[in-house]
Amino acid sequence: MPRVSEAHRVARRAEIIDAALRCFTRAGYQRTSMADIIAESGCRPVPSTATSAENNSCSSRSPTTSSAIGILH
Repeated sequence: MPRVSEAHRVARRAEIIDAALRCFTRAGYQRTSMADIIAESGCRPVPSTATSAENNSCSSRSPTTSSAIGILH
């Protein structure tokens, strides 16, 4: 997996959070899917197999949730 700078990671995380907030405002929290947030943010989904070993706390969650957490961490 390519390494990115901490500044880039922080900026991208802020972009994704902003996209999520726009989706929540438009459709509400319960009706917003990860696919909605991914499309709004312009990022591509992370395969669940791409989550790092240090992120084992996500293993009990669904692959979609694990992928989203991988994007935000």
